[in-house]
Amino acid sequence: MNTQLETIESLYQTIVQRAGDAVLCIDTDDGRVLHANKWAEKLTGLSAGDCVVSSEPPTALALPGWLRDAVSEARHRKVVRTCAIWEAPEFSRRKSRLLEIFITRLNSGDSRIAILMRTLNSERMIEKKLWRRNHELHLLNHASRTVSRSLNPKEVANIALKLSLDLFDAQHGVGYLADTEKGALVPVAAIGLSETVDLDELSFHGRQPPVTAFNTGEAVFCTGRLRDGQMIHEDGLCTVTIPLRTNEAVLGVLELAADGEECPGMNYDAELLASFGFQVGIALENALLHQKVETASRLDGLTGIHTRQYVETLLEDCLKRGKRYGEKFATLMIDIDRFKSINDFHGHEIGDQVIRQVVEVFRQEVRETDYLGRWGGEEFLIVLTQVGWQEALTIAERIRLRVAAPSFIKVSGSEMPITVCVGIACYPDHSEIADGLVQCADNAMR
Repeated sequence: MNTQLETIESLYQTIVQRAGDAVLCIDTDDGRVLHANKWAEKLTGLSAGDCVVSSEPPTALALPGWLRDAVSEARHRKVVRTCAIWEAPEFSRRKSRLLEIFITRLNSGDSRIAILMRTLNSERMIEKKLWRRNHELHLLNHASRTVSRSLNPKEVANIALKLSLDLFDAQHGVGYLADTEKGALVPVAAIGLSETVDLDELSFHGRQPPVTAFNTGEAVFCTGRLRDGQMIHEDGLCTVTIPLRTNEAVLGVLELAADGEECPGMNYDAELLASFGFQVGIALENALLHQKVETASRLDGLTGIHTRQYVETLLEDCLKRGKRYGEKFATLMIDIDRFKSINDFHGHEIGDQVIRQVVEVFRQEVRETDYLGRWGGEEFLIVLTQVGWQEALTIAERIRLRVAAPSFIKVSGSEMPITVCVGIACYPDHSEIADGLVQCADNAMR
């Protein structure tokens, strides 16, 4: 057994001595250098037995602070990889140089660690830069594919926030979307925040970092910041805010936070932050455009109530609930009397005004659970959920009387008489199919 161990140790020493990299073996208990190959001695001037990691005893040479820190970190982690500049002229006649350092414990629970160091020459540095650039491109492609899977703006913001926390080493984050009507950034996604934190909308005219990033279109770094109600409030909190932009506008921002002295994303080029924000911005633009088209297909442009196609879908949903749960409901078919003569005599602009005024009466007289739809030019369909015949009749009469009131609408200072006809059909009394209900209500109106 001893012979076998001696053979293995001899083989190990041969490999280490012939290795092209500098190798040190250190005991972390007393900090003594146990072994140093020739490249380690050439690079550092150190050899086993004449140096310890700590500054005690006073007569012993000390390793640079960054290496002592890395050795200390290796006590708790199995592997440590880092880069540093070796600045120790007393160890070497050569000038300081950039080193790549790899530190690992020899065995779990063992106090001995191995340190491998190699100088980064120009070719190696170029190779690392190319690797890093390819890695960043891979991350951007992954982000682009992932956020583009959704056509819901809020969901895109949520997905982008999760990706950015992993990509830029952050623990907390908030995603904001720009609302031009409100003139504010509206929080739509949050990760890592306490449930008790109430996120507020941020005015476009504010001075918070997310607003600055939104207005300038550039990433904003902020260290040691405290901001009431907008993030985890701890001293030493570092943030970066990434604008989500397209070629035309900034559509939102992602605010990322890390607990420590370094802001998230500091280890990456500004170009990567901008590219990530652009990829998410394009996905947001597509989602917002899809939402706009979808809204246009559901809402009437003049009145803002549902289109005929969409209210037909809602009517079918009511029928399914009625059949499954026994819920009753009523439909009102409403027509504005002599509407063609209003358009012919007063013009289409006045006609549109009449339609909007009538629809406003509908909104005031029905509940939020009811459905309003524009069935034709001056015809409307109202679906009153969980309402029977008598309740529907009461609502219809209120609508008719309010529209017929003398002061309902005025043209050039004169009152214009407006009346409507209302037909009622109830489920399941008059029909159990959508077409049957609409036809019954239409017949009653006429």
